[in-house]
Amino acid sequence: MKKLFSFIVFLLCFTLTGSLFTPVTFAETKIPVQNYQSNTAYPFETIPDYSGDPFIIMNDNQPYFSEEEKNQTTNKIALSDLDELRRCGPALEVFDKNCLPSKDRGDIHKVYPSGWHQKKQGNRYVYNRCHLLGYAESGLNDESRNLITGTVQMNQDVMTLFEADILRYVRQSGNHVIYRVTPDFRGQNLVCNGLSLEAWSVEDQGQGLALNVYLYNVQDGVSIDYKTGYSTITDTSEDTLSGNISHSATRDLILNTSSKKFHLASCRMASRIAPRNRQEVQDSIDHLEAQGYKPAQCCIH
Repeated sequence: MKKLFSFIVFLLCFTLTGSLFTPVTFAETKIPVQNYQSNTAYPFETIPDYSGDPFIIMNDNQPYFSEEEKNQTTNKIALSDLDELRRCGPALEVFDKNCLPSKDRGDIHKVYPSGWHQKKQGNRYVYNRCHLLGYAESGLNDESRNLITGTVQMNQDVMTLFEADILRYVRQSGNHVIYRVTPDFRGQNLVCNGLSLEAWSVEDQGQGLALNVYLYNVQDGVSIDYKTGYSTITDTSEDTLSGNISHSATRDLILNTSSKKFHLASCRMASRIAPRNRQEVQDSIDHLEAQGYKPAQCCIH
């Protein structure tokens, strides 16, 4: 009888989850998680084709939140249900510094987001399991409603920089931020063309933080079939600070004198450095590191 009961429980679990395990863990989430029904249609139809810039600013950097949303101070996370193709929808969070996780992120490799077909390009991979709401902001770990197939270029090189700006504001101000990430799935595509990131600082009504950008889900040197997620490597050459390059040779570099990071002169993300903190130099990596500088993450693959 016990064996029959165990088998019935097993069968129910498999039927409901489609798996022998359910890869959904809320890790160190300190905020109530709700179902999200967005009333805002992001104007993805106005997004120009990718032309080399990893992101574009939308609506003069002003997010599309309603007036009611801009005044929310109740901490919450809202996630959309997966659709029939198991694709993520918009994700929203209202949070302050008291909501930030204090533990390291756990393993997320049991989650396979829509369109996940991994491939290696030279020394780096094409894809990451990309959080919509980053773990550092939300504490969400292997929550399938919060993970998409995103390129390493979009996720590690670009998105993390905007997330760092948001986290810096939250930690320094103590204020609330409302933050929304919306994937741009077109037609029946399993991989999104990009992500919209919107953020607004509540107590000071956007004086400290107002953000509305679109990130392209691309990787230079890779042709992606967004319908399936399969990709073709078109270029394995990389201009990066890793690999067998000379650290003693003089080369063109760009410094951020505030963060003490240095970028390759070809790095597009260096354009985001404030003029007062930007310095163009001809120097060696060894010399800069001796002065306390470190390579920017977007220049390391």
